[in-house]
Amino acid sequence: ADHIHRLFNQVQDLTFCFDGDTAGNNAAWKALELALPAMEDGRSVRFLQLPNGEDPDSVVRAEGSDAFRARLRDARPLAELLFSHLSASVDTRDPAGRAALARSAGALLRKLPAGVFKQLMWQRLAESTGLSAAELASLVKGEPERQKPAAGAQGLARRSRQHPTVDKITGSLISYPELATQVSDDMLRRFSQSA
Repeated sequence: ADHIHRLFNQVQDLTFCFDGDTAGNNAAWKALELALPAMEDGRSVRFLQLPNGEDPDSVVRAEGSDAFRARLRDARPLAELLFSHLSASVDTRDPAGRAALARSAGALLRKLPAGVFKQLMWQRLAESTGLSAAELASLVKGEPERQKPAAGAQGLARRSRQHPTVDKITGSLISYPELATQVSDDMLRRFSQSA
């Protein structure tokens, strides 16, 4: 993780290249997990996994440097590797499989720093599972990042057991905590009176 942070101090785009064997696949997954906390907006991580038995040196010798650069341009983005790897072990046509995907992916997505990339990754998970962001937030405990609720929001949470609209609003605030800064105490008071 320290090396990844150091590299991101120099460049915004990283491409990991691994041998195309089981050890290389395992190393790619470990690199993905280590890269997640460093994935601030504007940064990119891609993965190039070479054919089994090949390494960068053998590919360059066999195909030439231009062909290797072409392979680098076609490297898989972090999001694609993450979702394809996790989806490979579950049946996303089955609700149980989608629930397993939500839990395993959610645990990883919690490691992402706040920002647009993180929200887009949660959106992609929502699309892959058929769940809303609010449903994902309740399924994957603590995500997206829970922030201390505004003073009036605590009362909303207590009332949510009695009012389905409050459930939706509370779920949205849990999923998108940055919205809480846009809700005034006066707005919460008026909603509380009408609920």
